[in-house]
Formats: sequence, structure tokens, C-alpha cells
Amino acid sequence: MDGRGFQLISDKGITIEICGSSGDGALATGEIFTKTLSDMGFHTLSFDSYPAEIRGFGKSVAHIRAGAGPLTSLSRKVDILVALNDRYSIEQIPKLVDEGVVIFDNKPIEVAREDNDMSHRLGPGVYSGEKDEWVIESDGSHCIAGYLGPGMYLYGVPLNQLSQRTTGESRSRNIVILGVMAALFGLPDKEFINNLTAKLGKKGKSIDTIISAFRAGYAYVNEQIVKLDPYLFRKEALEKRDYRLMTGNKAVATAAIDSECKFYAGYPITPATKIMEILSAELPKHGGHVVQTEDEIAAIGFVTGASFAGVRAMTATSGPGFCLMTEFIGYNVMAENPIVIVDAQRAGPATGLPTKTEQSDLNHALFAGNGDAPRIVLAPTNVSECYQWTAEAFYLAEKYQMPVIMLTDLFLSLCLENVLIEPIPDYKKHANKYPTEEELKVYLRQKVTDDGVSPRTIPGQEGGCHVVSGLEQDQYGTPVYDATTHTMMTEKRFRKIKTALEHDIPLPERSGAKGKVKLGIISWGSTTGAVREAVNNAVNDGKSVAMLKLIVVAPLHTEPVRQFLDSCDMVLVPELNFEGQFANWLSMHFNYTFHRLNRVTVSPITYNDIEEEIDRLLKG
Repeated sequence: MDGRGFQLISDKGITIEICGSSGDGALATGEIFTKTLSDMGFHTLSFDSYPAEIRGFGKSVAHIRAGAGPLTSLSRKVDILVALNDRYSIEQIPKLVDEGVVIFDNKPIEVAREDNDMSHRLGPGVYSGEKDEWVIESDGSHCIAGYLGPGMYLYGVPLNQLSQRTTGESRSRNIVILGVMAALFGLPDKEFINNLTAKLGKKGKSIDTIISAFRAGYAYVNEQIVKLDPYLFRKEALEKRDYRLMTGNKAVATAAIDSECKFYAGYPITPATKIMEILSAELPKHGGHVVQTEDEIAAIGFVTGASFAGVRAMTATSGPGFCLMTEFIGYNVMAENPIVIVDAQRAGPATGLPTKTEQSDLNHALFAGNGDAPRIVLAPTNVSECYQWTAEAFYLAEKYQMPVIMLTDLFLSLCLENVLIEPIPDYKKHANKYPTEEELKVYLRQKVTDDGVSPRTIPGQEGGCHVVSGLEQDQYGTPVYDATTHTMMTEKRFRKIKTALEHDIPLPERSGAKGKVKLGIISWGSTTGAVREAVNNAVNDGKSVAMLKLIVVAPLHTEPVRQFLDSCDMVLVPELNFEGQFANWLSMHFNYTFHRLNRVTVSPITYNDIEEEIDRLLKG
């Protein structure tokens, strides 16, 4: 192999997709490849797409973007496509750049089609017992090579044959492809072998056999392939900091433990289930408890009781389960009981598309429940913020004694990113407002205060006996029905929101061009990464564009948003829902006509999408 003249990986990064059928190991391959790049100091961002059904069929794709500098968004264009299944990979070819690379199995395995027709092959090959190998047939109707355009680079490798020779089975083709990728793009084998050992050794697999499959792919490239494509990862180590490679779900679970959450109740639901799986293994080690309930109503009921008993408690769910929790949201508002709910959004309505991403639960988070029921709604924008704002959710819920809802989505839940984690300050781990000795003489659980927050006792605390009800109540906790008390208590509950805005909720963050600009973009949730990268590119190109990022979507800091609107000739609000739910929420506060980019494409918005909309509006 001759590396002279090859391009090193740039700050803008390269995008790799590993595509296969369920069971081909495409996602595991992507995870190991991402982990290895991260360990070497590369900035990585990866995301998996897979079918909802567990049946051994269906397309699975690992999307990986890696670069020398920080990355905040996936790219719509693909530089390198790895085909573990030609039929599915052919569908990905339109995303390839003009000088894209395709690695495929030139002696593929025979695979059953979904209709159980065993004669169907996902690649043009048949097995020859006499030659003990797969032989290319003349019928290449499903071979990916026949679909590539001029200028693309094609590398055919006998993945199945190498797997059979080294491990005795075809299921190690994905390990062979790791060796191929490492050798082809200039990556040393040591880091890959370490990660293969760490990941697969725990599953009882023979590490020597696995490593032999990896080395077979690595050796094949060095001995049989002449490298022609322009892609090469930089071999020298980049700046290594204390990065932690984790998904959004892992970040949420880790932050819950670090925030001294002691109780979790939940019901399995994609894409939030992993939070419960992680906590069920780790929370007991920290003196906590996890309960898998019979449904989401029971889950939030358990969490409500645990919180009343004095421990930090949370649940996590997705849209269908979040709907079932609605009544308890209102109850915890009235009882002034702190709870944390994580809603990992997926495409809806109803059961919807369980393994696809969307931002369409905002209306429910903002308005679910009867009556005037204030709550705090958060929407972190990346994996690092999933950690930071989970910790903030516990702090805000406990300090202001109310439900805090945190909206992630399937993209954030599964996105694998190397992040820096800042320690949680001790004062945010213990924020309960206990009564003074004087207040315990005549304890008022619903005491009217200047900040709206009443002193809260824990069951068993001497002098702190009180009744909690979903009925309106006076300061003593006695149910009442008069207008005067209801008005006073409603004002008290909303006064907590005002206090939180003044003391604990940060201002929206502006970036991009300064001063008066032609185009402003207001972003929330996971679309923010795409907006940030597109705005940075636009400013570098001399365009008059700025952005405003909101993490706390309710309550709103209205004045900073109004100042931003006044500084823009026009404002765009991009989001992954059909109605433009966040734009509608802003329109309730500001008399302003927003440009909208509403997508329900069930995949994350990329910076390419935002760049195209920026150009369209600036030209318009």
C-alpha cells in the first residue's frame, strides 16, 4: 500500500456507514470502530438505525462521523460505505460523495429472503464444495458493484471466505471487515484488538479466534489491495483529554447516579429502556433501588411515592408511556412533590415508529394535564448536556418541588459521542428546603412564601406531620373550595416558576455573527448540533447568520429571545415535527412570523439540511 499523496482526516471529518441485515453485526462493528477512533483521540459522533421488529431481517446501519475537531452533527453525505449486505447497501449509494469508497464481499454468503425463498442471494455468489470457496456467478443483479458511478472506489474482499477459514463460520464477517477498514485507512491494529477483547471477551467468545478473523482482513488488504482512494486517518495520536464515550441514555443514567438518585421505576419502551437496564445494574451499588413495573402508570406512581418518602426518584419513557403518566404530572404539581421524568421521544402518534427519531412530544410536555399545572421542561442538545441537564433536573425538581420533564429523543438516546463530563456541585445534590425549628412548631406544608417554595419535611420528621392531597388545599393542607384560597395557591405555584427564572434557569445562548443579522435561527433539542455546524460554516463564508440555543423551553426567558428577534431580519425555527410545535410555542409569547423547517423524515436533521435552508432564505 502506498500512502503518498493521501488526504488525512480533516476537521470537517469523514462519514462512514456500515450497512447490513439484522444479525450481520453491522452495529457492533460500528461501535467498536467508533470506540477505537475515540481512544486514539479522534472526535466521533455515531448513530445506529435499525428495524423495530426482532426477526433477523431488516436493514441495520451504523452511521459514524469522525474528525480531528469537534463534531456536532451527522452528515447527509457518506464518504465510505461498508456493505455487509449488498441489497440493503445499494439503497445507501445515493448518499455517497463523488469520490466515495465502497467495501463489499466479492464472494458473499447465500442468505434467505424474508419470504423464506432460500434460492435468493443477497450477492452474486454460490458455494463450490470442490473448490471450498464462494464462486462469482454471471448474474450480478444484486451486486453493489453494478450500481456505482464513475469516480468511486470499489474494494472487493472475500469476507465470508476469510471468516470461514479463520473461525469456521460466516458470522465473523463483521470482524474481518474491521481488519479491512483498519488496514485500508491507515489505522494500527493494536487498539482494535484491545477493544475487540474488551467487548467480545465478556461474551464467552474465543478471543484468539476473533483476533484471527480481524488479522485475516488486515493481512488481506496489505497483501492483495492497492489503495487508490484519498482517505487516510492520521496515525499520530491527537490531543487526548478525559473524554468519556457514551450514549445519551448512558449519560442520563450516569448523571442520575452522580446526582444521588436512589429510586428508579419504569416499564421497558424504546428508546428509553437502556436507562433502566444501566440503572438496574449500577444503582443498587450506590444504595438505590430499581423497580420494573407492570405499566407506566404504576411507574410514575412508584416514583411519586418514593419522592414523598424523601429520596430523589425518576422514571424514563417514550411518547406512549408519557401519555399514561399525565394524571400524575398534575398530582405532583398540586402536591408540590419533586419528580423527574425523561421522555425519549420517538416518531408518533400512538405506537408510531419505535426505532425512529422525532421531536413531536413537546406539546404534551408543555400542556399535558388538567388545570393550570406549571412544570419545567428541559431539552438537552447533545450527549454531554444529557448528563448536565439530568443533574439539573434533579436539582430544580427538588428545589422548586415540582415535576421536571426532560425531552431527549431517539437520536440523542442512541448517539455515541466522546464527551467531557463536569463534576456536579455538591449543593445541587441536596436542595430540599427544610423547615426551621420555629416553622415546625406550627407546620404549614403549603406555606405561602415570597419565592413560592414551602418548607418540606420528610415522613417521620418530628413536628412535620401533614396530609398530601390532589385536592386544592390551604396552607395547613386542608382541602378547600373557595376562590380566594385557590387564587392564592395558584399564584404561589406559578411564583416558583418566576423564582426559578430569576435564580437558576440560564439565559439562552447566542452564537454566530454579532449585531444585526439577515437571518437568525432559534433551535432546541437535538437539531441544535446541525444548526450550530451550519451557522459556523455560514459565518466562515461571510454570511450574516446567528443562532439562539434554548435548553430550558419552559419557562422561557422572554426578554433575551425578544432581543434576538429584534436583531434579525428574519428567523428560522427548524424541528423534527410536522406542526412546528416549538415555533408555535414561541408564537404564543411573541408577535412574530417565523420561517419554519418542519421535517418528519424519522432521521436526524443534518447540517447539510440547515445549510440549504440558510442559502434558500438568504437568496429569497
